[in-house]
Amino acid sequence: MRVRRLLLVTLLVACGGSSRVNEVSLSLPTPSATATTPATLLGCTIVGTGERHREGEEPFPFRVYASEEAHEPVFVIDRPHVAHVTWSHFPERAGRGRARAAIGGQAHVRYEGFADLYGRTFTATTRMDSVDGHLWAHAGSPIDMMSASSRGEIFASVKTPFKAPTSVVVHGNCASVIYEPSVASRERKPRTNTMTSDAPSFRLFATPAAARPFTTITPSSPVLLELVERKDEFVRVTADEGNIGFDAWVLASDVREISGGGRLGGAHSTRPPITHLDGLNIGHVTRDTPLYVSTNDAPLAVQGAFVEQGAVVFFAPASATMADGRDVVPFDFEDRFIVAPEGGRLWIAKDVVSSKP
Repeated sequence: MRVRRLLLVTLLVACGGSSRVNEVSLSLPTPSATATTPATLLGCTIVGTGERHREGEEPFPFRVYASEEAHEPVFVIDRPHVAHVTWSHFPERAGRGRARAAIGGQAHVRYEGFADLYGRTFTATTRMDSVDGHLWAHAGSPIDMMSASSRGEIFASVKTPFKAPTSVVVHGNCASVIYEPSVASRERKPRTNTMTSDAPSFRLFATPAAARPFTTITPSSPVLLELVERKDEFVRVTADEGNIGFDAWVLASDVREISGGGRLGGAHSTRPPITHLDGLNIGHVTRDTPLYVSTNDAPLAVQGAFVEQGAVVFFAPASATMADGRDVVPFDFEDRFIVAPEGGRLWIAKDVVSSKP
């Protein structure tokens, strides 16, 4: 009976807490130190035809590794915006491990390895919330994948146009993420009752009775706000700034009414194909063949990596050497879609390259 009374008191205390809305952290929660789940999970698989280009940014090549722990890459994807990649086994925790990246079918290299997610650009196809119902990333936003669960739930980071926060963490479902080079433009609703803020920063509250804001916005330029309603010293506003939207309450003293109403993929640069190189022949690969890579040592075959039939390459027959009992020659893909790691060379068996007239 004593134990039951203690349990009843505990439940009453737990249920009788304050209804105040506390400030919400926009960073990914730190998992328990006792977690024993694996570093990567299969739950989320994304098949894409190329990486989205972010306006104003240069394409960001990425390295492909033989394993999650490997220190040196096997090769580098130098033109990610045209790379067909199947992404899977995303890290379960942000910053803890690489994702699996499988490529092939483009007359270059067929391989299944691992790649870091830093710098990779995916796209949300539906709205993804940061603070449910109050702060979100719009559909079409470029996102940085952070982690995924075995149930397909994902966390991602989205850049904001503000001085602070510069990015927010959003959550959603793997089925709502794509890896494509372009996305459709998003229609924006016209503003009617428009407000702006002259304050250096303004706080966002979930309700006018909330004791604490869930975040504070420090804009880099005036933010246009749509007035929804007023209550006491607060006003409820919505905003659509870049890839970020919010629906929140702000202090009326931080905003003023103004008259009137109120990165999607752009053209991306591509490296032109090489048309000639002294001492090199141009040819095409006649059948699938192992890929060899050298750094400081002799060329070694990369386990599971094959140069695909039909690949157009520049090769140096005068620099042939032996590897696995075969004559191999250094080469580069004509379009440099895939390149060797820094300081290294790609090699291919000489007898599978047919010179083009």
